[in-house]
Amino acid sequence: MRYSLPTNEVSAQNQLSLVKIYVQKSGDGANPVRIEEIKALSPVKSDRISKCHRFLVDIGLLIKEGHKYRPTKEAVRIINYFADGENYSAQERLRALVAETWFGSFIRELLRLVGAVDKDSLVQRMLVEAKLPDVDLNKEKAAVLIDWLLTADFIEKNSSDRFILNETPLLPESVPVQMPTIPVSTVLEPVADDKGMKIKFNVELSLDELSPRMRSEIIRLIKDRLA
Repeated sequence: MRYSLPTNEVSAQNQLSLVKIYVQKSGDGANPVRIEEIKALSPVKSDRISKCHRFLVDIGLLIKEGHKYRPTKEAVRIINYFADGENYSAQERLRALVAETWFGSFIRELLRLVGAVDKDSLVQRMLVEAKLPDVDLNKEKAAVLIDWLLTADFIEKNSSDRFILNETPLLPESVPVQMPTIPVSTVLEPVADDKGMKIKFNVELSLDELSPRMRSEIIRLIKDRLA
């Protein structure tokens, strides 16, 4: 297993912005792209772009083809979800992708075991897992891994400012992430019946409009129905 670390010079958000440019310039992954083609559009300084590539390839967002790079199908899906304003769907796919990485798998098992961990301890434990020296440079790179975990909504902070696992179940890939229609007629009908009328209507909401707890409950309901 390759325990790759991201560059410490570029945040997770800016690395994701880099992937977005590759998606745009490649025509949704149709053609590989040279680094020179994205330099003018990138929020990342030109001398740092190449430092991002190995990690982005390792986690499944880019494919290296000679001296060019092409976004993966999953990268195209994630970026297009964000572009369409479907942020929850985008984070769901990004969280699923992170779950397959060495650090996602390790953090999932760690937090299920210990419950909550502060940032310094999390950094140290990742370096031990990756068998890397506990030096400042590696600590900074591991901190960017935490940045990725937060960006993907894989972990979150509790009231004590410690990291915990986001336990919201992931939907199967074949199931579109859509908010089911919530019938409210059962609440309104008794009032309407007193006046000799019966009114039924539905309210539709986006998952992005709901609290994390409610999203979790709805996804659990969908998974139960699929079982």
